[in-house]
Amino acid sequence: MQVLITGCGKAQITGLDFKAALQSYALALQVITQTQVAVEFETEIRVGLAESHLRLGDFEKTLQAAEQALELSRQRNNRLTECKALLVCGEALKRSGNAASAGR
Repeated sequence: MQVLITGCGKAQITGLDFKAALQSYALALQVITQTQVAVEFETEIRVGLAESHLRLGDFEKTLQAAEQALELSRQRNNRLTECKALLVCGEALKRSGNAASAGR
């Protein structure tokens, strides 16, 4: 089920329906948290949440979600989602006019 919901989130981002993507990723994260099933997708879901917030222009929530994804990715040695989270953080800082903070 989590994989299906995550796939929906990715499709919704591709289709530019960022609010629906945000809802799909939030639901997938809730299911994983409650069931502890498919936890290996949690980092990708958190990056999806961050990207959805970014596309909606909510840079504070983008950074919160991306930093959570980054921390979890590092704990689980998931270099791909670590890279994606860093890219989302950088883009959020750039768009918010706070690019000087990117080296933090």
